[in-house]
Amino acid sequence: MRVSIILPRRPAGNQTHGRTGSLAIDQGTSSTRAIGFDRSGEVLAQAQQSFQQIYPASGWVEHDPEVLWTTTLSTSREVLQKLRERGRQALAIGLTNQRETTVVWDRRNGAPLYNAIVWQRAWQASEAVCTAR
Repeated sequence: MRVSIILPRRPAGNQTHGRTGSLAIDQGTSSTRAIGFDRSGEVLAQAQQSFQQIYPASGWVEHDPEVLWTTTLSTSREVLQKLRERGRQALAIGLTNQRETTVVWDRRNGAPLYNAIVWQRAWQASEAVCTAR
């Protein structure tokens, strides 16, 4: 996998120039993945953790928000450690997430009030019903 990465220019004389890169975090609907890239877009390190899908009723999908957070932290930390072991550091972070998933947090203590509610592509089922008419 190759990606284009644009990082800010570093001041002249910086000893880490060329030893920098970025961390990409993909918090998806079935796993969390972190990938470390160098400045040219080459993959240097990666980590991935799956997590449980919760099905409270037919057609409903939920995730434990604490698990989403802990898998994001642990995969990111693992990749950052692997980068450090190679003498690299991430100067930028990119994030892609479950835009279709909703979590409500308690503003007083930051705790989730309930599981993350995941939107599923139910339109495919309704489209099949409409087509069958």
